[in-house]
Amino acid sequence: MSSESHSRPSLPRNVKILGAASMLNDIASEMIFPLLPNFLLSVLLGNRFYE
Repeated sequence: MSSESHSRPSLPRNVKILGAASMLNDIASEMIFPLLPNFLLSVLLGNRFYE
């Protein structure tokens, strides 16, 4: 039996960066989503009822 270690090659740097950017974008969109109704009402002076 050989004692060679067969490990997978790591992911390329670009893949890791794109994965991190995607995760941060998802986190940011989930943080903003609950604030949108208040923003529409107070800043954009929208109404509560769509006509």
